[in-house]
Amino acid sequence: MSIKNLPDSESMYRSLFQNSSEPILLIKNKKYIACNKVTLKILGLHNAKNIASISPSDISPPTQPCGMTSANKADEMITIAHQKGEHRFEWLHQNSANEFFKVEVSLTVINYNNEVLLHVVWRDISVQTAKEQRLKIAELVFEKTTDAVMVTDNNNIIIDVNPAFTNITGYAKKEAIGNFAGFMKSGSHDNSFYQKMWTSINQEGAWKGQIWDKQKSGVTYPKTLEINTVKNGSDQIENFVALFSDSSERQKYEKRIEKQANFDSLSGFPNRSLLLRLLEQRIQTANVNDRIFSLAFIDIDSFKIINDSKGHAFGDQVITKVMQCINSCIEEGDLLGRMSGDEFLIIFKIEQELAAVEKKIQQIITLSQVAIKIDSNDFSVTLSAGISCFPQDGADVSTLIANADIAMYHTKQNGGKNHTVYNYHLGRKFQDNNELEEELIRAINDQSISPYFQPKLDLSSGKLIGCESLARWQRTNSEYVGPDLFIEIAEKKHRIIELSKSLFLETFRSISDMGLPKDFVTSVNVSVMVLLDDNFQKNFIDYIMQSGLALNQIEIEITESCLIVDFEKVKSTLSSLRRKGIRIAIDDFGTGFASLNYLTQLDVDTIKIDKSFIGQLDNQAKSNRVIVESIISMSHKLGYKVVAEGVETCNQLKILKALNCDFIQGYLISKPLNNFYFKSFMNEFDFTRYYQS
Repeated sequence: MSIKNLPDSESMYRSLFQNSSEPILLIKNKKYIACNKVTLKILGLHNAKNIASISPSDISPPTQPCGMTSANKADEMITIAHQKGEHRFEWLHQNSANEFFKVEVSLTVINYNNEVLLHVVWRDISVQTAKEQRLKIAELVFEKTTDAVMVTDNNNIIIDVNPAFTNITGYAKKEAIGNFAGFMKSGSHDNSFYQKMWTSINQEGAWKGQIWDKQKSGVTYPKTLEINTVKNGSDQIENFVALFSDSSERQKYEKRIEKQANFDSLSGFPNRSLLLRLLEQRIQTANVNDRIFSLAFIDIDSFKIINDSKGHAFGDQVITKVMQCINSCIEEGDLLGRMSGDEFLIIFKIEQELAAVEKKIQQIITLSQVAIKIDSNDFSVTLSAGISCFPQDGADVSTLIANADIAMYHTKQNGGKNHTVYNYHLGRKFQDNNELEEELIRAINDQSISPYFQPKLDLSSGKLIGCESLARWQRTNSEYVGPDLFIEIAEKKHRIIELSKSLFLETFRSISDMGLPKDFVTSVNVSVMVLLDDNFQKNFIDYIMQSGLALNQIEIEITESCLIVDFEKVKSTLSSLRRKGIRIAIDDFGTGFASLNYLTQLDVDTIKIDKSFIGQLDNQAKSNRVIVESIISMSHKLGYKVVAEGVETCNQLKILKALNCDFIQGYLISKPLNNFYFKSFMNEFDFTRYYQS
C-alpha cells in the first residue's frame, strides 16, 4: 500500500507524511508498505514502489554494530514496539550506493481500519555520532598521550591536566588544578623571556619553544612547550592549552649525535669533519693577528700488513695506543684528531717555532717504537710524518693539509720512521709525478705505449731463438719513461690489466705478421696483479689465438716477487697454462725473497739470471763467477733452460758459454727494437764474429 491509497479524509496526514523533512515509513507485518520522498532520496531510490513489501534488513548491512544480524534484530525491535506501543533505538542502514548511514529509529504503533501499523521515523545521527567519536578520541588522546596537556582559563589558572602531566612534573592532578600556570618556573629565564612569549601568544595566538621548568622534586629539566589560545564566538580568549614534553632524553640524544658527527668513535679524538673546521678557525685567527702556525700529517707505516696479519681488532688497538702516544707528546693548545684509518693530524698552537714542532714530532716517532703495549705485550710501530706551515705552505685548509700529506709521502718513499718538512721542491716533484700519472692514463687510453723486442741468442748454435717483448713509453715531451716506473704507476692506478691487454695484443699481432719460424718463442712480462685476475688465463689464450700464433710460441715471464703474494693461486694458474703449451720463465732470478723454496714447487721452463750478476762477470773476483755458475748448474739439474740477461761484452759471452749457459740477451746482441727495425734485424743478423770470438 502507498500513501495515496489512504482515504481522502486523511488528506492532512498524507500532506504531513509526504512533506515532512524527516524520513517517514509505514510497516505492516514486518514489511514496509509506504514511505515519503525524503526516504527515497536518502536511499537513492526514485519510486516508492521500490520499497513496498521489503523488510528493514533488505536496506541494511547483513550485521548491525551490536553483532546481531539485521534480520534478527529487526524482528526483535518490531516485537518490542508492538509490546510497548513505541520503541526508539539506533540502526545502521545502507543506501543504493552501498554507503552506510546511522539513524535513530522511532517506531510507534497506530491503528487504521482495524489494522495495526508501525509508524517509522528516521533521525540522522551521523554528525552527532561523528562528534561523539571525535570527543572520545580527544578524551583518549588526552588520557593516553605521552605529552603533558595543561588547560587554563583566561586568567591562566589551571582547570585540567592529563596523566602525562603528572608523570613529567611529579604533581598530582588535584595539586595542579587551581594553581597559576607559572607555579613550576625554574628561575632559569628572565622577565624579558616571558614577555616575548606572552606577546607572541596574545598577538599570534600561539608560542612554541624550549623552556626550563622545575619538577615537584626540585629538579630542573628542559621541555619543549607549545601554548595555543582557545577563543569563543566573539573572538575573546576563553582558555589556554599548553602541550609539553620532557626534552632531557632528546637533548642527550642530540649531544650524542653531535659527538658522533664530530668525534672519532674509536679514539674519542676529533674526526676529520671537526678537524677541518678547527683548522679553518685557526687560519682565521692567525690571519687577523698576522701569526704563523704549523700542522703535521702522521701515518702508521705498513698498517695494512698489521691489519691483515693480526686482524682489525688488533689494528684498532694500535690506532688507539698511537693516538694516546701522540697526545702525550703535545701540549695544551695543540689539537690532535684522526683524519681517517691510520692517518692523524696535529694542528699546533699559534706562534710555535718550527724547531719546537719538529722536536715534538721526532719525540712522537721515537716513543711509538717503544711505548706501545697491547694485551700486556710490547708492540712497536713506526710512524711517518709530514709538516706544513701557515702561511708559507698554504693559506687555506686544503692546501695546508695537501702539502703536509706530500711531505709525509716523501718520508714514506725514503723508508719511513721519520718526518719531512714541506718545501717548494717537494711540491714541484709531487706535481711532476701527478702530471706523469695523468699523462700515463691518457697514454693507456690512447694505446700509445708500444712493445719493443729484444732478441735472445742460443749460445750453442749462434741462432736467434726468441725475443722478449718490452713496453716502451715516450712522453709528449719526447722523454722515455722506464717501464719499472710506469708499470708501478699503472698498478697503483689499477690500470695495469688494461695496459697489459693492449701490449699483449700488439705483441702477438706484430710477431705473427713477421712470419718468424714456428719454434721462435716470444716472451711477455706479466704483472702479479694481471696474473691474479680471475679472467687472465682465458683472456690471455684468446689473445694468442686471435693473432694466429700457437700457444707454444709464447712464454710468460714473472718475477720472484709475484710468488709471495698468493703463491697457491699463482702456482695453479701457471701449471694450467703450461699444460696448454705456454712456456713459463722466472725473471730476475736471484733478486727475490725465497728463490729455492718457491722454485722447486713450480712447473717452469726457463730461469733468467738477473743482469746485476752478469754485469759482475768482467770483474776478476772469483765469487761473482761462482754465483752465476751455481745458478746455471742448479737450474740444469732441475731441468730448466737458462737465459743470462744484460749481456754487454764479448768477455761476458765467452764466460757464459764456458759455464754452459743456454741463451743470452742484452745490448751485445741488440737493444730493444720496434717491430719494423726488429724484423729488419732478424733478416740481416749474422753472429759469426761474436760466435767465433
